[in-house]
Amino acid sequence: MEEIKMAIIGDRAGISTAINAMKYPQLVGAKYIYDNDLIRNAENSLFDGWDIIIVAFEEGDYADRIIQLINAYRDGDSFIVIDYCKLKRACRPFMNADVVMNNHHYAEYDGVILGISHAEMGILPERLGIGGFANLAVSGQDIYYNYKTMDYCFNTYFDKVKNIRTAIIDMYDYSYFNYDASVTKKIINYLGCGGYNKESHNYERNIDCQGEAFNEMVDRIQKYLKPGYDDELLDVWNMLFETNDLSKIYGSEYLGVQDIKQRIDIVSDENIQQFHIGRYTQQRFEETINENKIYFELLLELLHSINSDINIYLTLLPRFSGVWDKEEILIREWKPFFYELISEYKAKYRFEFFDYCRHEIGKRRELYQDEAHFNFLGAMKFTDMLREDILKSQAG
Repeated sequence: MEEIKMAIIGDRAGISTAINAMKYPQLVGAKYIYDNDLIRNAENSLFDGWDIIIVAFEEGDYADRIIQLINAYRDGDSFIVIDYCKLKRACRPFMNADVVMNNHHYAEYDGVILGISHAEMGILPERLGIGGFANLAVSGQDIYYNYKTMDYCFNTYFDKVKNIRTAIIDMYDYSYFNYDASVTKKIINYLGCGGYNKESHNYERNIDCQGEAFNEMVDRIQKYLKPGYDDELLDVWNMLFETNDLSKIYGSEYLGVQDIKQRIDIVSDENIQQFHIGRYTQQRFEETINENKIYFELLLELLHSINSDINIYLTLLPRFSGVWDKEEILIREWKPFFYELISEYKAKYRFEFFDYCRHEIGKRRELYQDEAHFNFLGAMKFTDMLREDILKSQAG
């Protein structure tokens, strides 16, 4: 290790994060901050003589172009170039649950968030202010996978969740009990976004994904997300960086799968026009409903087994009001049924239910990234509102 000659080039944030994640930062022989001072003052042989050159840009699209330049300049030389930010994304575990549970900033969690992308994007765990929360919500996650995710965390990361005091469960839509991700096209997106991939559930009945076994699909998605890295490069990566401590790899702002600060758009007219309600609202699937009722109860029982005094909050986040007219079938056909089920469970389990489906916040276009998800400002405002309602319920 002592004979390796290594340099790093990037922006200040990228270099700082990369150095912090290194097992042996003393091996770095030169640090080049890519700015005008570098161009004016650095030696023109800055890429010569290194065994390893690490390129680390947190911002901009410089990395690919600089790597092309380095490779062209040193054509024929024996050396390794590492795109730090690209590889750190590739080394992330595939399941969001593993990402969150490997956050070394928390020895254990005070609460968990479960649900779909509405909560994944719209509830900021670091902002809740009522303890350290693990956001285990994933785009497309159904009731079955909520339970399986929580059960996986309980059995695999017991010390992380053994003392949770609060659980927030995003119930998606009034038709949530009629939704089974494993038999829809959404299963591909769910797995690609970091969903629980240990069990196929009812995938063999999926008419949209015929001809591909569940494990084959998982392998295909994983290869797509980690393309082009040979064993030698990955061996060097694992040798240089603290890959067992993901909080070092991702720096002080260790977040889940989605980086909320990138969500700065405002819902467009095109988003609104393209929105449609899925088939789980158009047709009633009694087998799915009955199964989901069982797994929802198993989830509640699991949470109460972890802490008999746990505070559970069920919630429905609002879509943007521009698509409320397209949701009328949910109000008309599914809301009474949903509320009836919630009443039945409330007779057996202790929890609070916050229904924000027609809340005034949904009328503020500037708070939405698209028709269904908050942008960063909307997520901040919604999280603050949810916290206030939680605190009120606890005080009352």
